[in-house]
Amino acid sequence: MAIVSALPVEVHPVITMSHRPRTAALPNLASWFARVRAWRYAGDKRDLRLDALRGIAAIAMIVDHVGGSESWLYRVTGGNKFFVSGAEAFVLIAGLTMGIVYVRLIASGGIWAAARKALRRAGVLYVLTVLLTFGFAGASILGGAPWRPDIAPAEVPAWMLSVATLQRTYYLADILLMYVLLMIAAVPALAALAFRHTRWLLAASWGLWLAWQFAPQYLAIPWPIANNVMFHFSSWQVIFVTGLAVGFHGDRIEAVVRRFWPMPILGVSAVVAAALIALYMVGTRRGLFDEGGTLFWLFMDKRDVPIGRLFSLAVFFVLGYGVLMLAWRPVHRVAGWLLMPLGQHALPAYSLHLFALVAWGYVLPTWTVERSATWNAAIQLAALASVWLAVVAWIRFERHLPGRHPVPPSVEPTTETAPAHAA
Repeated sequence: MAIVSALPVEVHPVITMSHRPRTAALPNLASWFARVRAWRYAGDKRDLRLDALRGIAAIAMIVDHVGGSESWLYRVTGGNKFFVSGAEAFVLIAGLTMGIVYVRLIASGGIWAAARKALRRAGVLYVLTVLLTFGFAGASILGGAPWRPDIAPAEVPAWMLSVATLQRTYYLADILLMYVLLMIAAVPALAALAFRHTRWLLAASWGLWLAWQFAPQYLAIPWPIANNVMFHFSSWQVIFVTGLAVGFHGDRIEAVVRRFWPMPILGVSAVVAAALIALYMVGTRRGLFDEGGTLFWLFMDKRDVPIGRLFSLAVFFVLGYGVLMLAWRPVHRVAGWLLMPLGQHALPAYSLHLFALVAWGYVLPTWTVERSATWNAAIQLAALASVWLAVVAWIRFERHLPGRHPVPPSVEPTTETAPAHAA
């Protein structure tokens, strides 16, 4: 017994539930939540979330324009068959950014300074519209594109004159013409906002939109435009004007919705967005959105921008904006290289993509040749890459022009109007 008692005894600590280390049973949730909170958008001199959303709309625009009857990418872009397209997003963001920028300009320089800037912008867009219409039509004729204008040589001067006087438009140049009209209309709209007549402005805008839904034949504003089958000013202006008002009164709106933002509003918008997607999938399979039906009139008639499209635009825009706010860092790290050049330079991107369409339509046509969904997706990705490379080259060229100083994209002047057509 003495020998046994003299042997060394190894003593093990007794671990009870009260002394067990918590990290052994549960993950460190506090550090995980802190990491997730760090993903949030931290703010900038320019709202980069709008640039990212505009970049997403640009991608949808390019993919849908390259086209083809089937493509795997249509599951993401909608193939211009969904309740909302890139075009609505571009018009809304144009109004928002103009409201954000011009409220500061009016505060510092007055309404006349804002009016002069808007009219100068309209003049630049007018020149660009005319030149791009001529150039794109000519390239389409040379490339044998299926959308080339069917005009005889003797009719060319009259055709060009009607384009220059804004009495005629052309495929994919129609939205540019509408932007010219929107910039001119923005002058009295900004005056109404500056003199606190926002309610009257919105009432007039929505009243014009409502009247168009029932009597479009009487509301061709400012005049009937030949070949303008999609972007009618009377219907589309409601998106721009509403965005303009929201951007102009952004601080007030933020103060009102702050306690519901982002999680409650984001949660509701996610549920509604899922319901809209389900409605589209079920309705498409059952033929509920066939032309002439009630649901087609409410959601699918892009020319008139019916209430269903406006509602869908609001839902998906709020959802996208909220997601970018909460997960900005990972999104920017993964896709910023693609989205930001297209979103921050949407006007050059739009201009360059027109000629890319002609080139790709000549080399690998998708509208006149039936291809598989995989083939069409590959062609669309290649076209997207070519436009992106052209935009990046344009950015680098522009920054080396005399009088231009290289500055980070996040502090470049906000592009008030960045047209894109996602027809």
